[in-house]
Amino acid sequence: MITGSVNAVLEPIVSLTIHDAGGHPYQVDVVIDTAFNDELTLPPAVIATLGLNWQSTRQAQFADGTVQPVDVFTAAIIWDGQPRAVRVFGVDSKPLLGLRMLADSELRIEVHSGGSVTIQPIP
Repeated sequence: MITGSVNAVLEPIVSLTIHDAGGHPYQVDVVIDTAFNDELTLPPAVIATLGLNWQSTRQAQFADGTVQPVDVFTAAIIWDGQPRAVRVFGVDSKPLLGLRMLADSELRIEVHSGGSVTIQPIP
């Protein structure tokens, strides 16, 4: 089970362990974004610090309706105690965790400041 909490502006936050190019772990707090249907976004500066491997450039549609090219990288993370390879979109915003990461999971959010966030596999 993955746990987190809701911040003062009602964003559900969990902490992920992301490995840099050398295999060293880093903790990154990410906002769960149910409107983002892929895996993970990170700011380009964080991607550069981690030395993530570039995979491709894709067109991405943003919440405001604009479509822009976005660099896509690969990263190794720890998800519910297990290693997992994920796609990371380089987006200049706060780190976001998308719905593709939550596939086959149950997400529970107590929507109030300080509320709990839990992600657990569906049995």
